[in-house]
Amino acid sequence: YLSPVAKYPGPLLAKFSSLWIVIQCRYGRRSEAVYKQHEKYGDFVRIAPNHISIANPAAVQEIYGFNSGFIKGPFYEDK
Repeated sequence: YLSPVAKYPGPLLAKFSSLWIVIQCRYGRRSEAVYKQHEKYGDFVRIAPNHISIANPAAVQEIYGFNSGFIKGPFYEDK
């Protein structure tokens, strides 16, 4: 409940665990399941405890723009 993403809606299980998204991936329906959550909740959907799916092209500049305050995940670290 103290997470910065706690205010975003999504499946109940996604608030507590990554299990919801893992199940969707396991059965090959991640894209469809996330799309349905966006239809239900809107542009910003919590799909794991610290993971938000964003379906709004206007958010790209706000998130990835200079001085946005957001940091890139470990995927982007130099190896």
